[in-house]
Amino acid sequence: MDLTPQQLGQSLYRLGRQLVQRKRFDEAHETFVLSLEFEPESAETCFELGNLMHSVGKHAEAASQYLRAVELNPRFAQSWYNLGVVRMLLRDLGKSRIAFEQAIAFKPDYAEAHNNLAILMQAAGQIEDALAHYREAAHLQPQFLEPQYNLGLVLQEHQQFEECAETYEQLLSRKHDHVDARNNLANVLLELGRHGESRRAYEKVLLSDPRHPEANWNLGLVQLQTGDWAQGWKNYEWRFRQPSSPKEPRAVPCWDGKPFDGRTILLTAEQGLGDMLQFFRYVPAVAALGGKIYLECHGPLASLAARIPGVAGSVVKGESPPEHHLWAPLLSVPAILGHAAPPQDVPYLFADPKRIAHWKRLLPKRHAAERLRIGITWSGNPQFKANAKRSLLAANVRALTEGQGEQVAFYSLQKGVPFIDDANLIELHDDGSSLEDVAAIIANLDLVISVDTSVAHLAGAMAIPVWTMVAHAADWRWMTNRTDSPWYPTMRLFRQPSRGNWSPVIEDVRRELALLLK
Repeated sequence: MDLTPQQLGQSLYRLGRQLVQRKRFDEAHETFVLSLEFEPESAETCFELGNLMHSVGKHAEAASQYLRAVELNPRFAQSWYNLGVVRMLLRDLGKSRIAFEQAIAFKPDYAEAHNNLAILMQAAGQIEDALAHYREAAHLQPQFLEPQYNLGLVLQEHQQFEECAETYEQLLSRKHDHVDARNNLANVLLELGRHGESRRAYEKVLLSDPRHPEANWNLGLVQLQTGDWAQGWKNYEWRFRQPSSPKEPRAVPCWDGKPFDGRTILLTAEQGLGDMLQFFRYVPAVAALGGKIYLECHGPLASLAARIPGVAGSVVKGESPPEHHLWAPLLSVPAILGHAAPPQDVPYLFADPKRIAHWKRLLPKRHAAERLRIGITWSGNPQFKANAKRSLLAANVRALTEGQGEQVAFYSLQKGVPFIDDANLIELHDDGSSLEDVAAIIANLDLVISVDTSVAHLAGAMAIPVWTMVAHAADWRWMTNRTDSPWYPTMRLFRQPSRGNWSPVIEDVRRELALLLK
């Protein structure tokens, strides 16, 4: 009996499927094309032909076949999904999104489509919609780990740490050796202030991957934060092995900590202004080993750094340094010297006497009742990714300064963000190109109140009383559960009791101010 064209087309379709299974793709392609000649309305054959085009990287041709398949069968969810995938590869994201939405419309439990739609929504900045689809994909197919990991990443980026930790923990219960998820979980636990759990999570990462750069470095930060100085300084050196770490080839050897009498060493700059101010304390220990020291600095620090005892001079980062025989990163000095706890010898930074006198003339007593002059800094560098976590809102600043009467004069030491006009602050106009004026102003004050930023480090390094307000998950240098600092003897720490909650901190600071004025 003769086969009808439809029957012949179906037979060729089945043969093509068999050839695909045997990985005879060229023959399968010819067979599917021939099948469509006999059965041109076969959505399944168009779909299979699209798969073949996709597998060899011919994404435009694949898209055409998938589109033809859904034209023939609009409820063909898998073809809609594959169409979305190849459109993603073709960077046609708008049409890709439509395809995934169609796949979900005809197959609501399509976990892969929910996941890919979430990726596109995330890229478009529709974070809540993306989270909803990641959650749905993870719910529909618990063993499908990609949406769970993606969900964790988005929650982590947007600081929804409690749900993020649960998400990573669920993923790890299904795949114990997911190193990146465990490392991310450790980071999140650190943000939640769960330092012991965080440390154990980093250690588990290192059992699987002993040379994991981020886990080694972050473990070092936890060790430093909890006072394990010796191991912490060693692991802190892993910062140079991060993929994002700049590589700076040097023509001279790196210093090994031995005396260098008669030679010159360049201590180089890295990280931010606060980090440099904090680690300038180690310069005298290097100077004690002989030779000549030059300090590479960020521009605003250069003149201050040049006056550190034992320093021959400073050079701005990016400019040609003086001739030298050795070099070392300034923040590596404690590891190189094998230091334990940080030296508390302050002051080690000194304002210019002429600038101090200049600002003394500009800061006369405003009121007969004035008893305290206080400098205020409420924000760090707004370009820093995590700046919002450590910075006050304008309402917090007003709550801090209001109702103090004429006994307190509050001076703004803030840079880089708008002045708060109605916060009982005195605005100062200084040379913003360096910290020289800031240091001179601080030298004329009774107290500095600051968030975690360079001004707090500067006041501490000058041995000026400074009250530093820090976030619940504070930076490693502020340790845990302490109201004092091993770095600065004149500093007091005021900590958030919970993430994002500055109100109790403001109340504590106001209470302590009231005690000073009694």
